[in-house]
Amino acid sequence: GNEVYYGNKHSRIGGLLSKDFTQGYGPEVYLLPEAPAGMYHVKAKYYASHQASRATGTTSAVIWTFVNLGTCHSTVMDFRTVRLASHSEMMEVLR
Repeated sequence: GNEVYYGNKHSRIGGLLSKDFTQGYGPEVYLLPEAPAGMYHVKAKYYASHQASRATGTTSAVIWTFVNLGTCHSTVMDFRTVRLASHSEMMEVLR
């Protein structure tokens, strides 16, 4: 695998990260149109704080995943939220 972030927007398997929204809450989106078969580990990493996270001490990442979206097969959707509290903290959110 590889880490996708504002400085490395393309994954080796064809995924792309959206624009890096530094003046607000995003959303930043990672899209992998045709995922190769295999096991995936999805992680969220705390890069920097903004005004609201300085007040609360944490920042949130909301992760939506879809399987078979836009196909004739049944779509599977998953929604998760994680809270990250310290600079460079990384948390696995989906396996």
